[in-house]
Amino acid sequence: MNSADFSNVPNPFAMVGQAPVRPRRTALWSSLKFLVLVAVCFAIVLAISFGSKRFLLHRLLSDFDSVGALEQQSRLVQLAEMGTPAIVPLVEAMTNENIEVARSAFELLHGLQNDWTVLDVATQQTRHRELVAAVESIAPRISDDRTGWAASLLQQTISDFVTREDSPSRDLYASANETLEMLTLSGRPGPSVLADKPLDPMSPQRLQVRSRPLPVQTIEEETNPPSASIYKSASMRLQPLPPDAEVELRDIDEYVPVVVEKPVAPRETVYHVQPAQSIAPVVEDTIVSTPMEAYDDVSVIHWLASDQNKLREQARLELMSRGYTERELSLATRISAADVPTRMQLVDMIAAEPSIDPRPWLFMMSRDTSRDVRLRVVAVIATMNDAAAKSHLQKLMIEETDPHVATRIRKALELR
Repeated sequence: MNSADFSNVPNPFAMVGQAPVRPRRTALWSSLKFLVLVAVCFAIVLAISFGSKRFLLHRLLSDFDSVGALEQQSRLVQLAEMGTPAIVPLVEAMTNENIEVARSAFELLHGLQNDWTVLDVATQQTRHRELVAAVESIAPRISDDRTGWAASLLQQTISDFVTREDSPSRDLYASANETLEMLTLSGRPGPSVLADKPLDPMSPQRLQVRSRPLPVQTIEEETNPPSASIYKSASMRLQPLPPDAEVELRDIDEYVPVVVEKPVAPRETVYHVQPAQSIAPVVEDTIVSTPMEAYDDVSVIHWLASDQNKLREQARLELMSRGYTERELSLATRISAADVPTRMQLVDMIAAEPSIDPRPWLFMMSRDTSRDVRLRVVAVIATMNDAAAKSHLQKLMIEETDPHVATRIRKALELR
């Protein structure tokens, strides 16, 4: 072997090609340790989050009564941002002696109720149940000028769950009604419209409701109706006889006719009135009881879906005389003849169409017979930031009878 040949000499700078093989048990143990570490870190994060929220809640509620009204209102706003933990403190704040602080608490609770409408049913039930329990706890001591606010919160809960048939919703509905009945009882401290002292004109008032029937009083003898007695004829009026008087009845011997002189009637002038010749109205044959011109656009548009060809053509001509274009007539025909899914698609199409004014069409469809169509229309109108849209939503809020649609309208008005 040549001393200068280094082909068989190992390279001291070369890396090891293969690492030592670890046992499978060691790899499994390392994975378990990693999972445990992740779980511990997650638990620590949750504990810090929960503890910090409780700590902040305690800091906001500490010495709450000792600070000024503006500071109390500021703290209530911070409490409302915490969500569920703020329900009980906000309800308690409705009994605050400062009317403005109590009003702020009510408005924040009302806003929270509007935010709950987008949550799932189970979460809504939990939060409304906590709200009802909190209102029930203050019902015996809330003053008369605040019961209207508490009743408004309970009525909102009742309207949200009145149509649900599941057992938790029915229990919550019954609990809210029982608490609302507690608020109508009399005997609470604070001003009412029956109090002698002057009332605050800025605070709502409530009529006291009598919780017990009126007491039954013994009727005195002088108020009793007079006993039966015998009356005798007098020159002007009947007079009762004393009870111990003797009355003798006898027959009339002879009949004496009474002659009544008839007064001379004044001469009256006799008038002869000749009736005017009546003109019978001419009734023309028509397929409607009144002229179509007397109906509004919505009624005429509904006739576009009539089964009678003559009535459809008459409605079409009437709309053309009112300035409807061919494109608008086509859209009106589709609205009147479409089913619910198609009408919901038409709502989106009308809102996205730049060549037409969507407001008249959306305002018309906001009174659709389908709840789903009305919900979709309200969602679209809520995006229109103008006075006409807001005014129409306020009118719908008064007319709407469906609690779900009314809640959506209320939320749209709150977001403006």
